[in-house]
Amino acid sequence: MKVLYIDTYALINLAVNYFLLLATGKLCGIAPKRRRMGLAAAIGAAYAVLAVLPPSVFPPSRVFESPVCFALSVPAVCFAAFGRSKRFLRLTLVFFLASCASGGLLYALDSVSHGRLFANLSFRLFILVFFLAFIAISVVFSRSAANSGRVSDLAFTYDGKSCVLRALRDSGNTLTDSATGLPCAVVPQSLLPEINIDGLRKIPYTTVAGQGEIPVFVPEWTLVDGKAARLAVAISPHELDDNGTYRALLPALFETISTDRRKPKCH
Repeated sequence: MKVLYIDTYALINLAVNYFLLLATGKLCGIAPKRRRMGLAAAIGAAYAVLAVLPPSVFPPSRVFESPVCFALSVPAVCFAAFGRSKRFLRLTLVFFLASCASGGLLYALDSVSHGRLFANLSFRLFILVFFLAFIAISVVFSRSAANSGRVSDLAFTYDGKSCVLRALRDSGNTLTDSATGLPCAVVPQSLLPEINIDGLRKIPYTTVAGQGEIPVFVPEWTLVDGKAARLAVAISPHELDDNGTYRALLPALFETISTDRRKPKCH
């Protein structure tokens, strides 16, 4: 008979959820409060325990086993960890994929061990393995995560027209100009009224809300925090500001070149 120790199972899920939430926040450029993450990890662990309890002990356990219930639990855990973030959909998707991946890994390990994984596994060893995995993720994405979430000064000139604005470095902005291969800054059309978008090339884009085409151009020159940057500019029909903190989006990573060129004034 297969034996599952609930205390070990709960502790493992608590630790795994905590590390997954840390990794999710890091990948999305969010630094949640540790207390919120602890609460969210505990909610996830409680859900996992309820899902494996026998129906004779907890009759609704079969409901918790359903994929629909699992899918609904993911936004709840993310909301507990990150609150009302504008990146909530992205955070939820990243955490969902990470949870599925870790669940598949645990299922594979448990199958290979013929059901003895949770019965014989050292809790300290298990946590050490997941901690090392988290460190590996942090190292791989450290540069992108460090830049993501920063607000920088963006300045560019195109067709004799110049503008300076504040822009958020967003790891979720992966838009690339297909003609030049340059990563794109995204600027709302309301800030560029003098540029005729009808004469610009268009590139495809995809968001959680759908997909379509967006006008793009390559500025004559671009500065980010006073350094020349190799960027294209995509024009969004929507406003991108966050309570006045920024007005545009930058990719988290892009090439910069040292320069002494002075920033222009908006006009």
